[in-house]
Amino acid sequence: MSAAAAVGGELAVATVAAKSYLPHARVLARSLRERHPHVPFYVALTDEVEGCFDPAGEPFELVPIAALGIPDLRRFVFRYDRREVAVAAKAFVLGHLLERGFARALFLDADTWVTAELSPLFDALEQRSILLTPHLVEPARGPDAARRELTIVAAGAYNGGVVGVRRAREARRFLAWWQARLLEHCELAPARGLHHDQGWDALVPALFDDVGLCRDPGVNVAYWNLPERPLERRGGEWLAGGRTLRLAHFS
Repeated sequence: MSAAAAVGGELAVATVAAKSYLPHARVLARSLRERHPHVPFYVALTDEVEGCFDPAGEPFELVPIAALGIPDLRRFVFRYDRREVAVAAKAFVLGHLLERGFARALFLDADTWVTAELSPLFDALEQRSILLTPHLVEPARGPDAARRELTIVAAGAYNGGVVGVRRAREARRFLAWWQARLLEHCELAPARGLHHDQGWDALVPALFDDVGLCRDPGVNVAYWNLPERPLERRGGEWLAGGRTLRLAHFS
């Protein structure tokens, strides 16, 4: 049996969103359910329901931001803008899922769309304690290749929209460090080397053991790697660079 078929209660997927971003989270939730109906999906809400929607009618389980264990939550939500809150909270939602007893936890940005089984990600989390996805998995192509690669250097080698952890000591060390950094330094400030979480993510393979990289070209396909992974529709299936498109990121 493949990992994609075997997963269930031991694995969970989550995202973070404000109310204004819930339409994205709903699309993600439904696309995940279509491919992995037994994998629970959680949305950490960064603001209040305020009667704007019925959590019981959503295709996900809602987690209030107050449940994530963020220190000095009031200061956290007022010192950052809406996007920064959502980005910084991802490290805490992953920790929250491990505390709930899940053996593996995968974070996906709310603006992603599951188009095929996520077995490369799930399988990798069986082998590694920490999972990252590179922005690029091959040298950039075209006349602007160097410029595009320099943009990635500035933004961070790894994309923060897909991050996974397995319940293990090294993953907990990573999350404690990541949470501390994002609690105070999750800003878009290129002059100081900060691109929200991604400047910090670049350090992870050097600072921690048991780090895996998902280099499947069908995972985390977005504008920054489309020249190397052109999309096409063949026989009812979406392909990226000739490989199955599994996760599109509408960043």
